Amino acid sequence: MRAFSKYILFPLITFFVVLSGIPASAQRQQLDSLFRVLKSEKADSNRVKTLNEVVWAYEDDQPDSALMYCDSTLLLAEQIKWKIGTAIAENSYGVLYSDRSDFPKSVKHYLNAIAAWESLDHGATAADREKYAFHKMTIYGNLGNVYKDEKQYDQALDYYLKSYAGAQHFNNLLTQARQLNNIGIIYKRRNDTASARDYYQRSLKLFEQVGNRSGEAIALGNIGNIYVSEGKRKIALEYLQRSLALKKEMKSRIGVAIALCNIGNLYIDMGDYANAKITLTHALALADSIGATIVTRDGNRFFADLDSITGDYKGSLDHYKLFIAARDSLNNQDHVKEQTKTEMQYAFNKKSAADSIRNAEEQSREKLRNEAEIRQQQLYTYGGIGGFALMLIVAIVSIRAFRNKKKANEIIAQQKMAVEEKQKEILDSIQYARRIQRSLLPNEKYIDKKLRDLK
Repeated sequence: MRAFSKYILFPLITFFVVLSGIPASAQRQQLDSLFRVLKSEKADSNRVKTLNEVVWAYEDDQPDSALMYCDSTLLLAEQIKWKIGTAIAENSYGVLYSDRSDFPKSVKHYLNAIAAWESLDHGATAADREKYAFHKMTIYGNLGNVYKDEKQYDQALDYYLKSYAGAQHFNNLLTQARQLNNIGIIYKRRNDTASARDYYQRSLKLFEQVGNRSGEAIALGNIGNIYVSEGKRKIALEYLQRSLALKKEMKSRIGVAIALCNIGNLYIDMGDYANAKITLTHALALADSIGATIVTRDGNRFFADLDSITGDYKGSLDHYKLFIAARDSLNNQDHVKEQTKTEMQYAFNKKSAADSIRNAEEQSREKLRNEAEIRQQQLYTYGGIGGFALMLIVAIVSIRAFRNKKKANEIIAQQKMAVEEKQKEILDSIQYARRIQRSLLPNEKYIDKKLRDLK
């Protein structure tokens, strides 16, 4: 069998998600809406969330602006001491620096995000701890991707396994499937094809269970490539054709072109030259129509081998020339990309240095604005507390006055009752004395009679 390296072995490692770019007008509208919200928001957790939304709005087209607003997000989160906001900002930093291929900074911020989520566990409710664990599960997967791209496979495997364990805890089958596929890739890169195949098979079952067709196609292609490397051509063809069928169903033209190219090359190894020619012709036509230069390169290389085997030396030479042209084009593109990346990095560094004062002033203004809003909120809070305290004092004084007045009224009432009793006793004594006096003195008739007798 020809060298396995001749196959287009795009590992199909993770999910290649094709995102349609946001039109500039739509992005502008989204940003305008977010900026209007920012103008009316106070320096609180909602503002942190909105700032982070601005980060994601800028991520694809204006990464420098995304980083600047990520700075503002983290600054405000730390000012208001909202640890969830700190974790959110650190994760955003991790993604942004990963996009820039600045892996050391990406890892640093991802680890900061994990530490922030873990710091929230103490004293949190069980429900909140579950939320924090879910966020960590996602970051573990991101860290696995970073380390895998850096070819640090031990660390990548460790984080993929952590993310997989988290997905099992939450019964998140889709994340389980993705991480099993990623773990399979690590074993494939370590040339442990048996372990790789086992993880790919487990990944395929879960993708089928959740009905994720894209994941199924990727897993089937990975399994097919494993069987190719092991020389098991018949079963390899079965898996590659199943992967091709799903890609056709999803209308993934680049996926179909790659699958056809791999199948055509497999037909050459199997000695089925007629099907190899038909399949590779189809692959090249599709590649040309969509501008898939990498498929054009490898398809022509395979076709050159096929023509040489079948004795069509002129066709072999023609296809080899096309292979060279596509290869050089890709090399030039890689060189241009690398040069562009270097120039962009230089421009970014230069721009960062030139704009450092402006950015510092912007951050300073943002900090002052946030601090002013915080002071205002604190003033309102302290004023409310003071007003409540004053009301409480007035209420206490009023209650005490009412109690004192009530007590005084009770004393007066008691004194009035005592006076009335004394008065009654005096009146009773006078009446009694009067009765005694009347009983001792003769009445008026008797006195009148005696006076008449004397006359």
